[in-house]
Amino acid sequence: MAYADKTYYRNTYIGEPCTVDTTLEKWLSRATDDIDIYCMNSIVLADLTAAELENLKKANCAQAENYVINGSGTDDYESASLGSFSYKKSADDNDRGGVLSERAARYLFAANLLNRSVSVCDPSRNLY
Repeated sequence: MAYADKTYYRNTYIGEPCTVDTTLEKWLSRATDDIDIYCMNSIVLADLTAAELENLKKANCAQAENYVINGSGTDDYESASLGSFSYKKSADDNDRGGVLSERAARYLFAANLLNRSVSVCDPSRNLY
C-alpha cells in the first residue's frame, strides 16, 4: 500500500496531472517500493511524528510525479539515429528505473528517514 493515495497526490501535493487512476496508483505504489528500498525497509509508520508522516507522503508523491513526468526508465530503446548522429546502447549502460528523485530525497531527509545510523532513542526501542 502506498504512503499517499491519489486524492492526496491531486489535492494536497498537487502533482503533475495524471488522469488515469490506475496509472497514478501504479506510480504511487512503485514510488513506495523505491522509498522502502532507500530507507532499508525500516519505516515504522507508528513511530513517525505528524510532520515526518507528512514529509513521507510528499516524498511518495514526488517520486510518483517523477514517474508521471519521465516514465519508469525501463522503456529505453536499443538504438536511435538522427541524421549523421547515431546512438547504440551498450551493455554497460545502466537502467535509471528506481532512481530516487532529488525532491523525494529532500522530503525523506526532512522526515529523518535517510539517516542510516542506529537510533538509540527510537520510540519503538521501548518494545525490546
